[in-house]
Amino acid sequence: PMMNTIHGGATARPFKTVHNELGIDMFMRVAPELYLKQLVIGGLDRVYEIGRQFRNEGMDMTHNPEFTTCEFYMAYADYNDLMDMTETMISGMVKQICGSYKTMYGGKEIDWSPPWKRWPMMEGLAQCMAEDHPELGAFAFPDPNGEKIKPFLIDLFGKVGKVPKPPLTVARMIDQLVGDYLEERCMNPAFITEHPCVMSPLAKDHRSKPGVTERFELFVNQRELCNAYTELNQPLIQRERFSVQASQGSEGDDEAMVKDEDFCVALEYGLPPTGGWGMGIDRMAMFLTDTDSIREVLLFPAMKPVGHVDGQKTASVTAAASPTAASPTASPATQKALPPFPSASCAALPGLELGSAQALAVVDSMLSGSNFLGGSSSPSQADAQLFVALAKFPKSATDAFSNLKRWSDTVGLFMPFIRAAWPPLAQPLKVPAAPAAPKPVAAKAKPAAKKQADDEDDDEMDLGFDDDEEEEELDLDGGGPVEGSVRDPSRLKKPSRFSKSGGSASFMTPEEEALYAAAEAHRNPSFPGEVAQEPQLASSGGRGSGRGSGRVLGGCLSP
Repeated sequence: PMMNTIHGGATARPFKTVHNELGIDMFMRVAPELYLKQLVIGGLDRVYEIGRQFRNEGMDMTHNPEFTTCEFYMAYADYNDLMDMTETMISGMVKQICGSYKTMYGGKEIDWSPPWKRWPMMEGLAQCMAEDHPELGAFAFPDPNGEKIKPFLIDLFGKVGKVPKPPLTVARMIDQLVGDYLEERCMNPAFITEHPCVMSPLAKDHRSKPGVTERFELFVNQRELCNAYTELNQPLIQRERFSVQASQGSEGDDEAMVKDEDFCVALEYGLPPTGGWGMGIDRMAMFLTDTDSIREVLLFPAMKPVGHVDGQKTASVTAAASPTAASPTASPATQKALPPFPSASCAALPGLELGSAQALAVVDSMLSGSNFLGGSSSPSQADAQLFVALAKFPKSATDAFSNLKRWSDTVGLFMPFIRAAWPPLAQPLKVPAAPAAPKPVAAKAKPAAKKQADDEDDDEMDLGFDDDEEEEELDLDGGGPVEGSVRDPSRLKKPSRFSKSGGSASFMTPEEEALYAAAEAHRNPSFPGEVAQEPQLASSGGRGSGRGSGRVLGGCLSP
């Protein structure tokens, strides 16, 4: 099933939804593992599924919230069998598709020839850290499931000059060190094996090494490609592992597993010795096609809505999609928060060293009011060259400049072979001088009434109409279509700010407020500045009065 009452099967943060009929919370699946293993318990010795998984986590060059995996479970096999199968299957597939065991990825050669290197996790981590930090000398980790491991890890972070990322659970800290020291050595295919039990709640204890499990992960070019292990088939130990995961959740780890009692009950009926294996199909496609972004191997990747700001609701699409007229420059506070800039240059921008915020501000100004470099409405080789140069930068650096972010998101939609076919520019680009100092972007003042109306209406759909757009107009006095300008003071009738149902109806501009007050005072000398009774807006079967009945454009009500 794609929706589950418990998000089990992997350490990941799920998407949450609600089943209206049953009135219960449900989760989009993060993995099919627990259900496939129940099929093995039921007598299907070999099962597999190629399907979608959903994880409510980060988005970057190698992660998409919705992705495809292949998982299989094989009775009477263990992780050693699966490692041999993985080597044979993947290396043979690469040889069959590419004609050689050696492929290129991102300008680097990857050798898929078997056999592949195998790193026991804790021993390999200690070896790599000792090589990178000779002052540590040779050392060994204490029992990764014991009480001494957590203070040892915190002290170890201090010795190597690193800061552990919260939450400070043993599993998260070990994973961070493995990523910094062990995974970075896995350029050619390599297995990282024998993970601690605290990191592998569904894997079986190692048959000869206490404290670790019979598990492996396959890494290629520092990226995880496969995950597999001998399945834990002892219900009592499985319940204990779920309890440990629950304690990690109480420490702030929102990716920790929760207890699945139905799965534990199924284990009591008897799971035969089983090996389970999973691979990311999208990442494998990236390696085979020499593609640097997962978005380029997905037909409909997850993308930020145009104009979206993290932590806020999406702004009007029409306004956000239009190129800005002025060159925005990251504020000093923003630039202070930017990561270090690598050194980079682009042949299309001679004389401009891209390794600074000022240089990016120059590029941002060149993209002001246009979709591509040179003021062109179609891309060129200059855009392709600049995109490759900026690929070295952290995404947060380019996202600090709105024109550059818009351009980067657009160019990134095209696959590399399409960018390579773009024509050259007709004329060389003129690079303006870099600004002396960045200026903060001044926030545009917003009338209090308009802000209040916006806050009340933030759940309505903004169709992107322009405020000055002329629509078919209504006579608020009930006399049919208005003849002449509806801005004639003698014809203007003020719609109320709030409907009787409490929802926001509309607002007028300050100029129209003054115009309305003057007209009303002329017609009714006793007018105090506000209407005594709210006019009734005709309902069209929507949400009653308010924006369900019409839309105010430039102070005039329009259907």
